Amino acid sequence: MQRPRMAVIGLASLGVLAGCGSASGGSGVGVFAWTSVPAPANTKEAQLAAISCVSTTDCWAVGTSGKGQPLVVHATASGWAVASAPTFSGGGGLNAVTCWSVTECWAVGDANSGSQSGPQIFGYVSGSWQAIPSDVQTAATSLYGIACAAADDCWAVGEVATPSASTPESPLIEHWDGSEWTMVSAPVPYDTSAAPILGSVSCPSVAVCWAVGGLADGSGLIERYTDGAWSTPEQYPDVQWNGVSCTSPVDCWAVGVVGGGTAIAEPIVGHYTGGDIWDEEAGPSLPKGSELTSIACVTATDCWVVSNPSPDSAATPPTIVHYDGKWTVVRTQAVPTALITAASTKVVNERLGGITCPSAGDCWVVGTRDLYTKTPPLAPLIIHGTMAGG
Repeated sequence: MQRPRMAVIGLASLGVLAGCGSASGGSGVGVFAWTSVPAPANTKEAQLAAISCVSTTDCWAVGTSGKGQPLVVHATASGWAVASAPTFSGGGGLNAVTCWSVTECWAVGDANSGSQSGPQIFGYVSGSWQAIPSDVQTAATSLYGIACAAADDCWAVGEVATPSASTPESPLIEHWDGSEWTMVSAPVPYDTSAAPILGSVSCPSVAVCWAVGGLADGSGLIERYTDGAWSTPEQYPDVQWNGVSCTSPVDCWAVGVVGGGTAIAEPIVGHYTGGDIWDEEAGPSLPKGSELTSIACVTATDCWVVSNPSPDSAATPPTIVHYDGKWTVVRTQAVPTALITAASTKVVNERLGGITCPSAGDCWVVGTRDLYTKTPPLAPLIIHGTMAGG
């Protein structure tokens, strides 16, 4: 059934996220070859959530270590290695990363407990990662997405899960002006009891940003920054928006899921091309139980999307999809098969995280490989996609 077009009040232009590019198997231009890259040493049971690349030999990925601490890994011409990063007394992790240049990167996440509890911001400054103060230190509050339009203009988004007098329940939005991070006013959804969350943000210029997410009641959420303020959000019943990426102020893609968390979940794709509305586009043909979780676009007809199984549909394989005017599946993990022995049952499964491409014909995806045994160990997953014959 075709869902109705998604009206957005007062929207005239649009935002951008990290890009990637190249052709897919269905384009006739080239075919990607995907290869699993060995994870860095000393990352046993770690999970990677996001990646950003300045070039194919200068990438940063972030996540959570096996000890429950923030994890930062770095790719150079010599390969991947763990980078030194701050730790928290109560544990925590990183959810997103973006690099404005080889000397300026940002990562965001949260600390679990203790005096540092709340949203956390790391900056790559003078060749090392440092914890950067934020004016929000509220327990159970997290940051999930970050994007920069300039070295002195970055936005981070997330959730305020524990309301207080200074931080009423609302999406969390913080801004970097080149000298400090400060919380800015975020539009409050119609039902403020529904725990609004923003999970992804995209900024094509200092004047325009978009952020997407959802509410605990299953409604989707889209917010826009323009004219110096964030606009009132629209809500979309039964939609969870997970990622946004735009290539110009009049071309933006958002991906997510309808009926998320169930075996009948279906992917959803939203497309903005100017005016006051988002349209639902025909998305990739994937099995029920698939959720589109991240996206990166280089042009309006060159986008890459990651799909993962819904929590109640573990048999649905993780997938990478390319859009070049039509959707083509370019990588699918085989459905996990149980290897039953007298000692244990072992299953190998993937959970894909962020995707980015430093240049056309060169993409990276990170995530987690689950090696299920009686005590399930985790292993970081790093996948490199290159143009075959390139």
